[in-house]
Amino acid sequence: MRKVILSSFLTVSIFLSALLLIFGAVPYAKATLTSTNVVFVPSASCPTGGTLPTTNPAFAAFNFSTMAWANVNAANLAPYDTVVLMISTETVPLSTSQQADLINWVDGGGKLIIYDSETVPSVDYSWLPYPMTTKNPGAMGYASGNITFVENNTLGCTDPGNVTYYIHTTIVPTGGWSDSVGDCNTFVTSDPHWYGHIKAQNYYSYTPSPGYDGTPAGWVHTYAPYGNGLFIYNGFDIDPLASNSVPNSTVLYDGNLAKIWLMELKQPWGIHYNLPETKGAMYYDVTIKAYCYTEDTYVSVSITMDGTPTGFNTPYVFTDLNGTHTFTVPGNDPNGHPFKQWNTGETSTTITVSSARTYTAYYYKRDVAVVNVALSKTVVGQGYSLSINVTVENQGVEIIPTPEQRETFWSMGDVNRDGYIDDIDVSLIGAAWLSTPGAPNWNPDADLNKDLIVDADDLKILYPNYGLDIWTHFGLGLPTETFNVTAYTNTTAIETQTITNLPAGATQTLTFTWNTSGFAEGNYTISAIADTVPGETDTADNSCTDGWVKVTVAGDINGDGIVNAGDLGLLGTAWFSNPNSPNWNPNADITGNEIVNAGDLGIIGVNWFKT
Repeated sequence: MRKVILSSFLTVSIFLSALLLIFGAVPYAKATLTSTNVVFVPSASCPTGGTLPTTNPAFAAFNFSTMAWANVNAANLAPYDTVVLMISTETVPLSTSQQADLINWVDGGGKLIIYDSETVPSVDYSWLPYPMTTKNPGAMGYASGNITFVENNTLGCTDPGNVTYYIHTTIVPTGGWSDSVGDCNTFVTSDPHWYGHIKAQNYYSYTPSPGYDGTPAGWVHTYAPYGNGLFIYNGFDIDPLASNSVPNSTVLYDGNLAKIWLMELKQPWGIHYNLPETKGAMYYDVTIKAYCYTEDTYVSVSITMDGTPTGFNTPYVFTDLNGTHTFTVPGNDPNGHPFKQWNTGETSTTITVSSARTYTAYYYKRDVAVVNVALSKTVVGQGYSLSINVTVENQGVEIIPTPEQRETFWSMGDVNRDGYIDDIDVSLIGAAWLSTPGAPNWNPDADLNKDLIVDADDLKILYPNYGLDIWTHFGLGLPTETFNVTAYTNTTAIETQTITNLPAGATQTLTFTWNTSGFAEGNYTISAIADTVPGETDTADNSCTDGWVKVTVAGDINGDGIVNAGDLGLLGTAWFSNPNSPNWNPNADITGNEIVNAGDLGIIGVNWFKT
């Protein structure tokens, strides 16, 4: 009988081992609704600071272990119901087969909790079945920001009466969560299977932040059921947490973070899954603004969405968007200034969006002018030529970054605020190295993360942005103009030339040549006209007139209608002169070769006494 029992036991063991080989790692069935056996990969601690708590009595019900990245495989995952990835690199150090084992483990009933505290620039999550991208500030040390619970559930809620799940959020803007929100990572794009729990305004999206760049609030805490398992993403900065942190919402700095971590462990899944899935994390918010560089202020313009007027004017926040949408602003602002481009660089008044961001339409004054027309001579012999110099100016307003953009760019490393992040900024940090307020070499502008000391953390902010300029970074470009200029004699066009990419505030001089062959003797008015550029409203200065020029018999230098001694005297006075000579007389240069000599004298001789 004993042999039969032993034989049956061996048969069952072999059968279960075979199932493990066939189906991979499948978490064992649990008797509770929460996590029990938890493994950290590779550790409960984040390399840049903070440790998920495990030693407080509130965590006594859980068995905690650690596992190296290299040891992640189906067999090693099998004993655990919960895996916590503590990611600190841009690329998760798992091979393709390890990734497959981990995903299969979740599908079979595992809970995977992902932390990526302060990992920059962001983590590649393309290997997940439900991929996402995030925007990560890194270690800014920004102890402010704000959070919003979009969904109250068993991962946490904002109802003070629900003591078990209550999370205290009102203390976030005043630093009550330290830098866990200001430095948190938020979703930019995500798969539709992710559902949102908490949205955050971090270093980039909280308006009072020195790093605010218009990024809207993003998801910092999300979840996604997968097969029989569950994914949970936590983008909070865990700097304030320690192994003995108390999960209590009344405890400043680390208490609420620790409580969210506890709720993640207690969260049921599989057949006990109870999360409501009310808000897909792929939903995003978009802010539409308009800014006029001419007036140097934000302006109010109407907004059309997906081809239909919304009835809203800028600035306006469109919430809970899904998929791709278009937004259109008018071609001119209320003061008639034309649209130039969006802050993304898009030059159409319609922009296509598919992710959270602030989109600003820029308007500015477009104006070209002919500021001078100068003739090489006032009397020209019939059949000879003269030069017409036309000076034009782009009188449009130079695009100047907004104060908001300059402040953001400073926080990226532009210590001297000149619009460039370069060696000068590096040297300024060096000059203020390890200084604090009151020190003789203290420079508050070198303290990029505002932690009241200039150190390596400030260089860490600068170096990824080295070489950037503010105009390119914000897609401002230069307000250049390309247009045609035509010179006229009376109403007859002499010639048309093209000005190409003339920068705002710049001038350019064009030289036109008028050959008078075929024109009757007499007085002619010379002018120049610049074409109107799109959106230009001030067109009065697009034309300029220089008076008149007289076409007469060749050799009639003084323009009295006859070639005689008076002209010969003028020729003698200017004899052998050129444009740089004090006695230069351009009218005496009959041939137009920029020297008065025998060639001009010969023409007078041929036409002597002619009228």
